[in-house]
Amino acid sequence: MVVLSCSITTKGGKPLLSRQFCEMSRMRVEGLLAAFPKLMGTGRSKQHQFVDTDTVRYIYQPIESLFILLITNRASNIVEDLETLRLLSKVVPDVAGGVTEEKVCDAVFELIFAFDEVLTAGGYKEGLPLSTIKANLEMESHEEKLHMMIKQSKEDAAKDEAKRQAKAIKERQMQMMKQQLGGGGGPPSASGMQGFGGGGNNMGGGSQDPFSMMGMSDPYSNQSGGGGDFGGSSDPYGGGGASASFNPSSGTATVSSAPRNVKVGMKLGGRKTKGKKDDLMHMMAAEDGLSPMPLAPARPGVASMEVTPPPAAPQHPVTLLVEEKVSVSMSAEGEVQSCEIKGTLSLTANEDAGANVVSTVDKAAIDASSIPFSVNTHPKIDKKQWEQGGQLAIKGGKSIPVGRPIGVLRWSYSDPEACPLTLTCWVEEDGASMNLNLEYEAKPGMSLKEVSIVIPGVHSPPRVSEVDGQYKHDTVSGSLIWYNSVIDDNNSSGALEFNVEGASSDFFPIPITFKSEKLFFPFNLLSVQSGSGDVKYDLQKSLAPDQYICGS
Repeated sequence: MVVLSCSITTKGGKPLLSRQFCEMSRMRVEGLLAAFPKLMGTGRSKQHQFVDTDTVRYIYQPIESLFILLITNRASNIVEDLETLRLLSKVVPDVAGGVTEEKVCDAVFELIFAFDEVLTAGGYKEGLPLSTIKANLEMESHEEKLHMMIKQSKEDAAKDEAKRQAKAIKERQMQMMKQQLGGGGGPPSASGMQGFGGGGNNMGGGSQDPFSMMGMSDPYSNQSGGGGDFGGSSDPYGGGGASASFNPSSGTATVSSAPRNVKVGMKLGGRKTKGKKDDLMHMMAAEDGLSPMPLAPARPGVASMEVTPPPAAPQHPVTLLVEEKVSVSMSAEGEVQSCEIKGTLSLTANEDAGANVVSTVDKAAIDASSIPFSVNTHPKIDKKQWEQGGQLAIKGGKSIPVGRPIGVLRWSYSDPEACPLTLTCWVEEDGASMNLNLEYEAKPGMSLKEVSIVIPGVHSPPRVSEVDGQYKHDTVSGSLIWYNSVIDDNNSSGALEFNVEGASSDFFPIPITFKSEKLFFPFNLLSVQSGSGDVKYDLQKSLAPDQYICGS
């Protein structure tokens, strides 16, 4: 039995979709479908019909206003074809959600996938029931769900970091505002604007009163006589009285009287006596609950905010990067189900002098390693030189592209005993809440940095009773982050115990992230040479998890 094509057409002969299972040209398919309405006959009320021609056989079945059409060869078993046609008549309404022309056109790709589940390439029937076909079409994957959860966890962590940075920037701005309200000299703010109470070039001079800058006296100043902070006038509108000024060159104060009808405009460059405070600024600070803070003396040439410098350009002609990725899946009881280590050595020529180099690796250490790594070189690497002396050289003395990393060596190893960090979880009911005990244990000799263990399902504030390291409750993602800056032989084990509302299944799976410079692979670079001698190089090593899951 060979089915050449499976199609859905209208009763007028218009094809909506057609799936071919044998090699056929488009012209032939269109010709066969165009001939079908003319060969159909008049007996459309029957459950199914077939029409034989010199080369093919048409088998069709009406479903409401459409036809399901099979085109087979003449030698095909018609009984098997009718079984296939009956199965397709059940699949089409189930996948498309109806048998109208609009619904079929909307679900055309899903229907093609369904046809591929019923018939194999070559036109042979699979013999699957409808339930299996539906399960295959759903394509539900536990690995995909796990990947999406890890991706969402990383996105949430990035959002938390952004919020933390924004909070830190806001705190720095508030700190600078407190310093400026406290008076005295100090560095300018990060935005380049000067505050009311700071020193520096504040409209050309020292601490300047905002009321006097607008030609007005402070309505909250001392009303008892001259010599006050805002000109000493008892008249709030600038009339009469004496005004005090200070000559910085002579260090003496002079008092002059001004007629009442003279209005004071914007005053630039004026300075107040050192040690006096602006009353209005103190009142504003008191309302906000702020207290003046002494300013550290400003150092010339030092900015108030540090700017992270851009990454430095490569200093040497060659950069070698050794990366290892570890994938671990373990149960909540700490039993390691799988542990796979994959590593690569990438070489980057930063300039022409590093485009034709030979890197020599200590292959004897690799061969003598207790871990049976599976090691492979790139197809363009001379395998004979690698096997004889551990040299990584391009075949035929060719050069590598400049500025682009090239993978030259790859290794892998799989063994649950190689797991660098295990996590054991105990979840117990405690009345209406759950009590969780988590304990990590590092493999001897490992040094892991920035270790984060993210426990999901912690939507309410946890009650932490014991923790080795630090923890943070992320209310946005509903997770508890257990953090250790370093885990090595000095603190190879640690525990976290907390109580929180929820169900035991809410706290899994638990992703773990870390980074390290200690590799499993015994990589030792002996030399990097070219035709002119030794070549200077940069060597970087890193170990990081690819997928590290507890409770999978």
